[in-house]
Amino acid sequence: MADNRKHSLKTIDRMIKYKEGVRARNTPKGVYVRRKRDAAKIYEFDGWCRTNRKYQLSNVDDINDFFYVGQDAFLHPCNLM
Repeated sequence: MADNRKHSLKTIDRMIKYKEGVRARNTPKGVYVRRKRDAAKIYEFDGWCRTNRKYQLSNVDDINDFFYVGQDAFLHPCNLM
């Protein structure tokens, strides 16, 4: 389990380096992201949804607000701390 966490932390660091963001298929599960760089809403990346065949993002503030993005959508990481 520790190996998966190290991998995801390396991926998050790599995401922060890229200013244009990272594609949804390369984003680890559980990362807080924004859809656009200047967006006000923050989403948690939930991973692949088998029924809709897209990646699901859940709003941090509202549990009923979520949407789906394709594999090539760019996401921008953010810190909540």
